[in-house]
Amino acid sequence: MLAAARDVINQRSQTPLDPAPAIHLHLDEANTVLADAPPAVEQLLQDVLRRGRANNVRLTLEDESELGGGHEDAETIRYTSDVVAVTDDGHVLLIERDWPPYEGQWALPGGHVDPGETSRAAAARELAEETGVQVDPANLTALGLWDAPGRDPRGRYVTAAYLAHIPADTTIVAGDDARTARWWPLQDLPELAFDHAEILAALPSRPQ
Repeated sequence: MLAAARDVINQRSQTPLDPAPAIHLHLDEANTVLADAPPAVEQLLQDVLRRGRANNVRLTLEDESELGGGHEDAETIRYTSDVVAVTDDGHVLLIERDWPPYEGQWALPGGHVDPGETSRAAAARELAEETGVQVDPANLTALGLWDAPGRDPRGRYVTAAYLAHIPADTTIVAGDDARTARWWPLQDLPELAFDHAEILAALPSRPQ
């Protein structure tokens, strides 16, 4: 499987890799290793390479001879989803966090991607759990991946952000990790937790 993975990368990368790399992409709290699923390896690598080139996603590449060791240099990466829910009149839905880190600060709705779940499905689920707003995952628009080291004080986190267009009269009900939830004008935002201000800055047509 490692040789096949290497071949897929070399076919799609301008810089071939050394023979037989192991590809470890750890997701969610369970540290799922996606490369351990041989039937899906080609599709996985196509997706990872595409996202990596576009968003500078980092993978841990290790020599096959090290696979029996403790992987002391490998980095655990946890996978989350965040939602930028906006209205046509220029408001964005934010939650007040009820737990550390950033307890009491405002943030985008979001959370961990569960085992067996896509980031898109997780985004829709977290939005419903934290604000009561229901959206079809198919109607979410991907904004990109945010993976800067240090963006989360709990460790290395990579988040997939999605855009949702919500009717202005939609009722919101705070729940789960949210102490409260409310609509904020995009032109007058509070200080935001994590790097969520950077995510909002990536909106394609943010009001000035």
